[in-house]
Amino acid sequence: MLELSLRADDPNPVAMSVVAQRASISKPYLDQLAMALRHAHLIRGRAGRRGGYVLARAPKDILLREIVEAVIGEVNVTECVADPGVCGRSEFCSCRRVWVEINARIRAVLDDYTLEELTDHERRHTSRKEGKDDGLVSIEPLSGTSTDREASQA
Repeated sequence: MLELSLRADDPNPVAMSVVAQRASISKPYLDQLAMALRHAHLIRGRAGRRGGYVLARAPKDILLREIVEAVIGEVNVTECVADPGVCGRSEFCSCRRVWVEINARIRAVLDDYTLEELTDHERRHTSRKEGKDDGLVSIEPLSGTSTDREASQA
């Protein structure tokens, strides 16, 4: 998704072989991810010799949570968070309350960031040159959450 977002202004689709090479992941695995992302309507594919994928929406309109959940399913740290019926202890379990809160916080963080923000961070903190990527990525935190940025702009 990040690679497609970096090329979002280019109307030409990006071949999965290019993405696989730049991301250092296998093409068969990337094809599985692409299928899930297409099913979630996050990317669109074009077949043919000059085929590949493009984002289905602008990077600013794609939440990180959408990407994560398209690939792994709904965020749940334990089964009982989504379905208390899987555990006979759910009603009185001291731990479940904590798991529910942890889950809610994870989802909130993923909802606080867009693909555009991740892309901007990538552009600022990597040395990307066409055909050459040293693979080094800064691990500085993103500059606050969307909520923090909105509050500071108000």
